[in-house]
Amino acid sequence: MFSVVKSSYPKDQLIAYLILGSSAVHNGDLTTANEMFTIIGEYIDKSWLPSVAKAVTFAFNGSFFNAVDMLQVLLSDPSLTQYERAKLAELKVIA
Repeated sequence: MFSVVKSSYPKDQLIAYLILGSSAVHNGDLTTANEMFTIIGEYIDKSWLPSVAKAVTFAFNGSFFNAVDMLQVLLSDPSLTQYERAKLAELKVIA
C-alpha cells in the first residue's frame, strides 16, 4: 500500500512527512523529527533541514544553548542562500 502512495502521491507524502515531523519537533522526538526532515531535505535538496528541525526541537524543550550552538554551526554551511542564512540568523536570535 505504501509503495502505491509513494509513487502516486509524492507531494502528499511530503506533506504527511512535514506534519509528522512538525509534531515530532513539538513533542521533543528528535529521532522522528530527524527522519522526517531528512526525507524532506533530500527531496528539496536542502541537506541542512534536519539540523534546523533538531535545533528547534531543542529550543522547544528548553535546551536553548544546544539550539544556539547548532544554529551557529549551520550558519557556516556554504550551501545556504543569503535568504536562508538571514532567516536562520533570526531564528538563532530568538533561541
